[in-house]
Amino acid sequence: AAAAAAAGAPPAPPADGVRISLPKASRKVSQLGRPAAGRGGGGMDMASGRSDKYSRARQGARTMQMLDLGEEKQLQRQTAAAVAPKRKEAARRKREPVPDPFAGAVQAQEDGTAVYYQDRRKQWPYTASAAGASLLQRLLAEATPLLRSSLEALQDDPDGAELRREGERIYAQKPNMRAGGITWSQENYAHLGLQAEYLRLKSIQRITEGTVAMERAYNAGAFAALRDARTKTPFRVASLGGGPGFELLAVREFCAARLPQAEPQLLSLDLQGAWRPCCEALGLRFEVWDVMDGDGLLGKTGWPAIDLAVISYVYYHYMSNEHCADWLARLLHAGAVKAVLIISRFEDLSQNLDAVARRGVHVVPLMRKPRHSRRPTDHRQLLYVSPTAGELPTPLPQQEWLPCSFPNVPFEDQKAEADKSYRQRGTAFDYSAEYAPPPPRPPPSLPPPRPP
Repeated sequence: AAAAAAAGAPPAPPADGVRISLPKASRKVSQLGRPAAGRGGGGMDMASGRSDKYSRARQGARTMQMLDLGEEKQLQRQTAAAVAPKRKEAARRKREPVPDPFAGAVQAQEDGTAVYYQDRRKQWPYTASAAGASLLQRLLAEATPLLRSSLEALQDDPDGAELRREGERIYAQKPNMRAGGITWSQENYAHLGLQAEYLRLKSIQRITEGTVAMERAYNAGAFAALRDARTKTPFRVASLGGGPGFELLAVREFCAARLPQAEPQLLSLDLQGAWRPCCEALGLRFEVWDVMDGDGLLGKTGWPAIDLAVISYVYYHYMSNEHCADWLARLLHAGAVKAVLIISRFEDLSQNLDAVARRGVHVVPLMRKPRHSRRPTDHRQLLYVSPTAGELPTPLPQQEWLPCSFPNVPFEDQKAEADKSYRQRGTAFDYSAEYAPPPPRPPPSLPPPRPP
C-alpha cells in the first residue's frame, strides 16, 4: 500500500465489511487557519513552506506514509459505503414496528357502510355509503405503505420523535395563517413531521372531497363526451398545487367505476418538490411548477391540452389575484384547459368567481345555493368551462344522477335541511344555473353645488 501511495496510484478499494482505520491525526478536521497534522502529504506544506521530505522527517515515528487529502476522502467514502448498509440493517432490526397509521379511521358497519373520521382526534364522525366505504378502504390500503415509510424515516432519525411532535404542532397551529394568510409555508411542507401528519389526515379529506366533486361534475354533464365514448379516450388530468396527489387517486377510481372508456393520465404539479416521492409511490407523475406561471403550465405537462385541471386549497390561498384569473381564463378560452374543477373549503369565493366571470368564464356551482341558512353562499365545489372553446355541459336528467358516496362532504350539517346538496330531492338543485357576477356599482353621486 505504501509503494502504491508513493507511486501516486489510488489505493485499492476495501473488501466488503472491512473497516479501515486511519491514523488519528488524519481524522482531524480543520475549518480555519493552518491545516491540521496529517492533511499535507503531497507536494508542499503551504502554511510553513517546508517540503514533503522535511515533513516526513518530523514524522519519523510514523510507520505509514500520510495520505493526501483526496485519497483520505476517497477512503472515507469507501468506508462509509461499506459500513452504511450494516448500520441501516441494524437500525431496521432495532426499529419497533410502526402500527397501522389509519387505525380506527374507518370503521365498517354491518350494512356495508362505514363510519370514518377526517380530524386528528376522531371527534367528528362521517358516514360513507357502501360504495364509498369500499373505495375509501381500498385507497387507504394503497396509501398505507407510503405513510408507514414516512413514519419509519422519522423513527430512524435521531431527532425523529421531536420532529413528529413538532409536525403535529405545525399541522394543528398553522403558524403562517395569521401572518401570511396561508395554512403552511413551503418550509413547513418540507418538514418531515408535518409531511407525516399531512399524509395521515389529508389523504382521507382529499379522497372523499375529490370523489364527491367528480360525482357532482358528472351529474352536471361535465363528462358527457367520455360517458358516450365508444373507444378508449385519453383523459389528461392535472392537479394544480396537488401535493402528494390524493385527489388524483379519486379521479382514477372514479374513471374506473363510471367512465370505463377514459384512459386517465394523472399529473400532480406543485412548488414543493418534496412531494415527488409520495406521488411516485402512488403511481402518479409529478412536476415542480408555480401557480404564478400560467404561461408555462401546458409546457410543463407535455400534453397537447389538459382535459381537467383540479384546483384545491391552493385556489384561495395562492390564486386569489387578477394575474391567476387572467391566465386561467386565457387557457380556458384557448382550449388549452378544457375544464377546471374547484375543490375548496371556503364557502365564499366571490372575489375569485367575479374575477373569472368578468373574463367570460362560465361558472357552474356544484353545491346548492343556500336559501334558508345563515350563510348566503357555498362555493366550495365549482366547475369552470369556456363558452367559446366548446359546448357547455348539459346537466343529466335527475334520475341519472349518481348518488353521493360520501354524504355531508364537504360538511353541510350547519345548513338548513332544504339547503343540503347531498339530499337531492325535487328540482331545487339546478346544475345549469350559471354564476353571474354582480352588476358594477354606480359611480358615487356628487353633492349639489353650493349656491353663490
